Amino acid sequence: VDREMFGVLLVQGFLFGVLWWLGVWYYYFFLWVVPLITLGKTLGHFRNVVEHVQLRDVGDPELSRYRTILSNPLEIFFFAPLNFNYHAEHHFYIGIPYYHLPAVQRLLSQQEAYQKVVEVEKGYLSFLFRKVAGIKV
Repeated sequence: VDREMFGVLLVQGFLFGVLWWLGVWYYYFFLWVVPLITLGKTLGHFRNVVEHVQLRDVGDPELSRYRTILSNPLEIFFFAPLNFNYHAEHHFYIGIPYYHLPAVQRLLSQQEAYQKVVEVEKGYLSFLFRKVAGIKV
């Protein structure tokens, strides 16, 4: 974590330094910080709701919230970087690296127990319209 944080700080410092050198240091806040605390928080909250809201009952409150979202490339870019959409698999096997989660989902999806407890959705937006707004997509 410290090494990753160092990398983030290094890149952010570089970006700020380049803008400072160009004489427009304040662009850093308008082009990076403002979108991060507005759009980034909004998209993150939306993803969190879709992945965690309990809309069914399989007998266990925790298992009733398990969901995997099969997303298109646009949704992956905005909502599910690093395979966040394989949410149920992440909860089942928290130590598995994110790049193995699609393979884990393919293996588990063949198991009857998995099929009974995990809700597999076709997209974040589709889930929102079908489950929350009651619109058939």
